[in-house]
Amino acid sequence: MAVFVDLHLPGRATSRHLLPFGRSLLGTSRECAVLVPHEAGLPPFVLRLLPTEEGVELSLPDQSPLRLSSGGSTSTTLRAPFGEDVFLGPLRLVFLRQKAGKTSPVFLLGVGALAALILALLLSSGTGESAELAARPTAPSLLPPPQDCWTLDQEPPVDAAVRLSRAAHSHSERAPFAHAEAVLAVRLHAQALACLKGAQSPALLEEEQALLAKAEKELQDDYTALRLQLRRALDAGETRSALRASRALLLVLKAAEIPPEDKFLRWLQLVHQRLTGKMDGKKS
Repeated sequence: MAVFVDLHLPGRATSRHLLPFGRSLLGTSRECAVLVPHEAGLPPFVLRLLPTEEGVELSLPDQSPLRLSSGGSTSTTLRAPFGEDVFLGPLRLVFLRQKAGKTSPVFLLGVGALAALILALLLSSGTGESAELAARPTAPSLLPPPQDCWTLDQEPPVDAAVRLSRAAHSHSERAPFAHAEAVLAVRLHAQALACLKGAQSPALLEEEQALLAKAEKELQDDYTALRLQLRRALDAGETRSALRASRALLLVLKAAEIPPEDKFLRWLQLVHQRLTGKMDGKKS
């Protein structure tokens, strides 16, 4: 499924942009996949985008002065169905999708089996590793176990929770540029929540629970998108894209402190090693 966004500005021709797979950014920063022209008259901003089957999830930073409007609701976060208007100041956004044609499930099963065989043949070095490469073990969970409250010397638990939550927010802001940052954000929010469970601050506790749930969802969405990106790249024989996805996944698993004996981690390391060898072979 390909997802596009149309940018409409008064007095300017409509521009259409293909969104990258998974989470991406739209805004005025040079790091954004979709740049908004300065003629829009908007202050500097970054809008997070996450395509789903039903539409696109949009979110502005909590401190942003801008607001998203669609269907009579105004907020810093919303879910925009495909084809509906989303307003951000004078800018009108319309998200569109292009679905691939329907294919027989039997054919898809055959293609999947063939892709696994091709993957093993392409990546294996002839040392009996082909079966392990084709296996694709179940990926481990990235969510941390119950965390302790980490306080500084003589620091009240509530103050520690505020400090940890702010640090988590900083990591969340960097997550679109480095996926492993989302793992650290979840861990810090969980530690902040642990500090609040024994404190008499129900409002802060409820707020931190919501922040943790949001951070966990963003982490799970990114993790799923990276694994899908790797699978599609491997099945299509796109070595460079597969190498990029495998490298990002390895950094995420490292940040999550996945044990070295984990089957998925070992499989990913093997795939990454073979992909690196293929790229080095092309350069020589």
